[in-house]
This record gives sequence, structure tokens and C-alpha cells, in this order.
Amino acid sequence: MLKIKSLWITSLLIALLGWTVATGAQARAEVRFVHAFPDAGAVDLYINGTIAAEGVSLGVASEYIEVPAGALEITALEAGGTTELFAQTVTLDGATPVTLIVSDASGFVAYLDNVDPLSVGQARLTAVHAIEGAPAVDILLVDGRKVFSAVEYQVPYGTFNLPVFNYPLTIVPAGGELTDALLEAPFNAPLATGTSYTIVIYGTLEAAQTLILSRAVNPNAGDGFLQLTHNVEGADAVDIYANNLLIAPGIAFEQSTEQFPLPAGDYTVQIAAANTITPIAEASISVATGSLTEATVDLDGDTVIINTSASASAVVEVAPTAAPTAAPAEQIVVATPAAAQQVVVATPVAAQQVVVAPVGSPIGTVNLNPGANLQLRQYPDAEALSLGLAPSGSALAVNGREGAPIQIEGLFSQELQDQIEAFVDPAEGLDVDSDLDPAQTWINVSYTAPDGGTITAWVLAQFLNVVAPDGEAQRLADLPLVEANAFGEAAGTVVTPPPIPDDTLLAFVFNLNPGANLQIRRTPDVFGESLALVPNGTVFEMLGFQIFEGEAPDIETASNAEWAYVRYTTAEGGTIIGWVSTQYIDFQWRGRPIDLEEMEARTLLLFEDPNTLGELSSGVAAPARPTADPLAGLTVATIQLDPGANLQFRRTPDAFSESLGLIPSGSQVPVIARNTAGDWLLIEFEGQEGWIASSFVRITLNGETVELDELLVEDAS
Repeated sequence: MLKIKSLWITSLLIALLGWTVATGAQARAEVRFVHAFPDAGAVDLYINGTIAAEGVSLGVASEYIEVPAGALEITALEAGGTTELFAQTVTLDGATPVTLIVSDASGFVAYLDNVDPLSVGQARLTAVHAIEGAPAVDILLVDGRKVFSAVEYQVPYGTFNLPVFNYPLTIVPAGGELTDALLEAPFNAPLATGTSYTIVIYGTLEAAQTLILSRAVNPNAGDGFLQLTHNVEGADAVDIYANNLLIAPGIAFEQSTEQFPLPAGDYTVQIAAANTITPIAEASISVATGSLTEATVDLDGDTVIINTSASASAVVEVAPTAAPTAAPAEQIVVATPAAAQQVVVATPVAAQQVVVAPVGSPIGTVNLNPGANLQLRQYPDAEALSLGLAPSGSALAVNGREGAPIQIEGLFSQELQDQIEAFVDPAEGLDVDSDLDPAQTWINVSYTAPDGGTITAWVLAQFLNVVAPDGEAQRLADLPLVEANAFGEAAGTVVTPPPIPDDTLLAFVFNLNPGANLQIRRTPDVFGESLALVPNGTVFEMLGFQIFEGEAPDIETASNAEWAYVRYTTAEGGTIIGWVSTQYIDFQWRGRPIDLEEMEARTLLLFEDPNTLGELSSGVAAPARPTADPLAGLTVATIQLDPGANLQFRRTPDAFSESLGLIPSGSQVPVIARNTAGDWLLIEFEGQEGWIASSFVRITLNGETVELDELLVEDAS
């Protein structure tokens, strides 16, 4: 558990480590060590010849150690001995905390910890592959959805900003399935607000393990700090909310969060048992700018309470000996099953099956056999498109029941108007002791997916146990009415694809960055007119791969095709036919993946002339077109990688620099300048300026090739 430190402790640490620092004269840096080398025993670590951490064993991380910025000589010796294992020099600039991870005999690899500020309700996540000799790995949610793709050994990966949630994860070889998991059991990643996390995958392929590192991010202007501690012995893990927003999931007994930043102000803090929605304690706390508020879950007799205290500053203690601390047990997955609360299994109820509904909303719990799933429909109709699946035991926020449809602005329909005028509320005239038939009553609900996104959809009430906010049974007839043609939608989530009709080859969208959308274009060209923007998880009917004159309609042509012709049915019922990039789609047939070889064997390998134009059905509006090509007159870099691959976008022109994100292959970004050597380009991407390697791009100006020596030179020092 983290503690508060005072200035004299900091001074003592510096003195013990043999460093003298003129006040304000030298920049400081922070570094921590992680032992992930299974062939090595415990080690003692020295910085500039002075002991910094003793007895660091496999799977253990030291606290952050404050050191002078600049070149440091790091030496590793056998614990308690004099045998030197390796020595190396590490240079720290002090701007960003650094994690040094050793996973082979070559020594430590430095990873920069991204501590840029976050919004409330957001956490940051990255991963480090530290299993020597192992192939690249994917990190998946326990329902099979991909979080990290192709994490390579000792290669820094970009970070993701994710909603606060207790994410159940597993690890597989890149491209593998859940059945290929390297771990005997999944593990939880409980991500709290204002905190940056690193999943370290270490050990061996036969006995892979994980360690989760955490670090509070830097505050925004005006922030204070909050730390939460679970101090009720024998109690289960808890989820903690501030003003009805989840800020810290899955805190176990004797665990504390980091001292994370939070905007100054007054908060109502609620405690609930992990993965439940019923508060068991509540308290009002105040967070002041620049100060730390500590909230501890305690017992007063048999009553759970929240005690709070405040202090002048929020500085994390670094113990004078910089002694290592093992990661809490619930943050480590070993090759043998962990305790029950540490393991997420597929049945009967996994952590991702719980949703925290808005305060005051009725809750509907999915009432199906264990392991079964409820279809979340786009409209109140059993034949409507399925937007996803909610497993048995899931808790859904109930928005209301089916009411009369409404006219869509600008698309008047006489048929719809007749339905509106003919609608009679089935609850009218019901006796107060009677209720609607659940088998005939469609309910509009909201489901929070494991990745933090939301699916709003329709389900039949007969598959739910609906309770009112006070915990009593909810009368269906008393629910508010929701327009019957209010279509369901998925926001910020990769949804489970709907059931696939027999003998129909479908393509579904994947591999987009969070929040990004795929263009459906009128022509197979990146400059073609955009007909629609669709998110990850969107399902199309596959009409054909692009085929040029003289090409054979075979597997080779399909595998080389950059565009596919598809049909997309919109939520409003309209149809869009057009071209999409093949690097962002995958294929399914009869509810399972299908490859090109099987497509050919089943005569499902279809092709389309690239001169065929996409089209919109009546009533479907294309996205607004820009008045001019936004890239006209700009020098542009087109990312050229294998389909599905991404290029690192870095803060400085250095392969070890902080990653600002990942840019998908095929993306086009404006070029500002190059460095002197010409091996890095300064570009703009998603509102940020940063650097990319020039060897993976093609540079053009209005379609004409631009040579590197024609670019402006930017001093990157």
C-alpha cells in the first residue's frame, strides 16, 4: 500500500544512495525495476555502484526510485553475492518515469511510462511481451475479442485509454483462439481512473505469467488527489463510485489504489460489492486542488463505513532502502488456478456480464440457462438484426417498453403514420393488480460491454427478471414508453456479430482504432466518395473482391485485392452498396470464420469489376462531403505495411520514444518535415504532432511522388 512521504525521507534516500544534489540544480528522474528473467535467481541491483534494490526475484517489481537524471550505470549481481550478471548504462531525461524490465541475459530494456493526464473515468493500458523466444501474442477479452494485437518480444507497444472497468483477459499466440491460451486461467485487469497500467507477460511458453504494474498519471490543472483503501478483513472485493461514476473496480482487502488525480470538488462516494450495483456504504468527501484525500472502507460494528482524511500534498513514498515489493497476489496469474475471486471463467457469470445502471433505473437480469446468451435486437422484433449477445446473469439498464413509433424527420411515411394513429397502449385499462404479458412485451435496454462500450437494444421481457430501483419487482405496465422505431445501436464497443443466414458470406469490420469508423466508398479508391461511416463490428453481405481485367477469379486474386464490394443494411432499413478496404474486414459463413480456400471450395469466392459504382437506396443520406479535398496541396505520407499492421506514432524520432498511438496501414497523414538523417518524419495524426519511421511510407504531393530530400528539415533535439 502506498504511503505519504515527507521531504526528509526523500533527502534520506538520496543520502543513502550516495548522491549529492544541489537543490534545484539537477533534474530528477524516476525508475523502477522488474525481474522477468526465468533463468535468473533473485538479484541485487546497483545504481552508480550503490545498492538500490535487494533480493529482487522473478515476478517482482521495485517501487519507483528517484535518481538524478542523466547516464546511470546499472549493475545486477546475484542476490547476496558478488557475481556480476550484467552491467549497462541507462540514460534518463527525467521527463517521463521509466520501467526497466530484464527478461534475458542482455540486461534491462527501458519502457517509458505514459503519465499524460486522463479524463475522469478513463484509465490507460499498455502491454510488454517479456517471454524470451516466444512468438508475438494477442491479449483477448474472455469472450474472444482482441484488445492487443501482435505484441512482440521487447518491442514497446502503444497505449490505449479505456473506460474504468475490471477487464477479464487472457493471452494467446498472435492470431490464436481462446483455446490456445498460454494461461491456465484468465486474469482480471481492474483499471482505476487516472492510472496508467502495464501488463507484463513473462515466464515461459509452458508457464506464462502476468504482472500488472500501475502508476498514477499527471494531474490536470486544478486537480486534487484521491486514494482508496479496502480495510475490511474477510470482506469480498469492492467497486467504488464517485458521483455514480465507477472509478475503482475490484479492490480487495488490504489493497489501495494509486493516489490518482481527480478534479477538485465535492463527491458522493459509494461502495458496492464487486460486480454488483447495490451500494453498501456511502460518504461525502471533498477533494481540494493540490491536496490528497484518503478514503478507507472500514467497519463500525457490523456496518461498513467510509472514513476520510486529508493531507497537504500527494507525494508517493519511496522507502529509504528502495526495497522491492511483490505485486499483490490478485494481480498475478500463475500456472495453477488462483483463488476464486482472482479467476474469471466463461460460466456461469463472468465479470463482463455485469453493468452498472444509472441511479434510479430499473434493472433487468438476463434469466437464461447458465452459458446461454440473450440476443440484443436492433428493433422490437424477433427477426431484427442482433447487435450482440448478453450472457445469462447480465444486468441490463431498463429504459422503457415498446410504445408507438414516431415519424423520422424528413422521411414522412403514410404507412408509419397509420401505425402511429392505430397504436393503443396495452397497459391502458389494466387492473392495478395485473401486468403485461412478458412474452409479448418488448423492453428497451442498455448493456455495458466488457470493453466499456454500450449496446442499446430491444429484448423480450420474458427473458429478464426486472426489479425497480428500490429492489422490489418492477411492474412492466409502469415502465415509460420508448418509440418502437428507436433503433438499437452499439457505441464504443466491438459487438458480437449477429447470427449469419445460411449460405450467405458475410464480412465484418475489425481492426479499427477505438472511436474510428470505416468508409464505404462509391469507387474502390481512397479518394472515392464516402457513402457511409461504420464502426468495428458492423456486418456486411459480401458481394465480391475487386478483380481487374486479365486476372483469374481465384484465391491469389482475392488475397491481393485491396477492396471488396459489399451490401450494408442501415439501422433505418435503407441499403448501401459500395467498396470497403479489405484490410479492415474479415469473413464468416454460417456463424463461423471462413478462409479463402474454403470460400473457393464452397463456390463462395465472389468477384466484382472495379468499375461498378456503389449506390444508396432511397432515403439514405451519405455523409456530408468536404467542399475540397482536405489533403490537396499537402505533402502526404501513406502508411505501407502488411494488411492489419500498424505503425508506431512516437513523441520523438527514436525507436524507444514514447508511443503516442498506432497508425493503421493505408492511412494518409500530413507531413510537416523530416529529421536531418531522413529516417523519421514529423507528421500530424489525430490532432497531435509526432514522428514516424520514413521507411514504411510513400510520400506524395497531389498524387506525385516526393523525395525525402525535398522535405523541410526539423531539428528534433
